Amino acid sequence: MALDELHARRLATVMNVFEDALDRIKRLLEEAECGSEPRPESGELLNLQLATGRMRARLQAAAERFEVQRTRPPWLQKLAAELSTLWVVLENAMPRRLKGYGREFAPQDRADWEALIRDLLEEVERMRQSVSKESRASF
Repeated sequence: MALDELHARRLATVMNVFEDALDRIKRLLEEAECGSEPRPESGELLNLQLATGRMRARLQAAAERFEVQRTRPPWLQKLAAELSTLWVVLENAMPRRLKGYGREFAPQDRADWEALIRDLLEEVERMRQSVSKESRASF
């Protein structure tokens, strides 16, 4: 059963986000398997790996059922998404947003922290503008 175009695009987006997360989880499990950090018991590691495999299979079955192809976004679109995520993380790290996390910053620490966050935000914004120009030029 083919979906309406908007539904199909939404499902394709869900698949992209989910598959990317499963790729990251797979890498983490591989690192846990051969890393030096304390790791889960091998049985638990295997259970986690099997669970990710089941999720991938379920997504693939849904893609076939709804006749949706997973399409990977172009690198510029992925970069824009990463930069947007960084912007949100940095905005949420501003001192005014950290009041519920315990003690207030000492005045100098607050100023230094805010300067750091603002510098990083400016750099992210420069990158976002560059990506925006690049994506306009490629259309």
